[in-house]
Amino acid sequence: MAEYNPPEMTNAGLNLIREITMNSALKLTAENVVTSEKNVVDVASLSEILSPVQSAPYSLYSHGDNRFVMEVQFTNVTVTTPYDINTIGFYASNGVGERVLFAVITAKTPERVPTEKSYPISLHFKLVFNVDNGNVSISSSFAGYATKENLAEVKNMLLSGFTHGQLGGKNG
Repeated sequence: MAEYNPPEMTNAGLNLIREITMNSALKLTAENVVTSEKNVVDVASLSEILSPVQSAPYSLYSHGDNRFVMEVQFTNVTVTTPYDINTIGFYASNGVGERVLFAVITAKTPERVPTEKSYPISLHFKLVFNVDNGNVSISSSFAGYATKENLAEVKNMLLSGFTHGQLGGKNG
């Protein structure tokens, strides 16, 4: 099963947040998200995702003045060659300037994206970040996706007569 490191802000992403917090006329604007098979070591200084494989628009919405959520969904409908998602890059702008690489998620164990001919999949990634007095905290959620293997495992558990505790739930 895939496992990802916590998201990291790039220097350009931090500068973008500073710029927006200092000028109320500017708004954080969603641009796009890209995936890549390339591994990244130094996220802070990164300005572009190398060798992007897929790109998708994402949703950006706010919860109050200081909390923002970025969500994207990838499918394998257009994938012609299977690949591993080693890097996910979120691009954003201030609404009037050029886009910048805002934040990056790197894989500990990457998700393998098959061709649609193998089986259709949908991957949902979410970033949540808070801005407080110029400080930014960021987290990610992968709760919205399951691979065919994940679903097959649950199906097999259901068919084999599992107990409620096997899924990590609480009895009662």
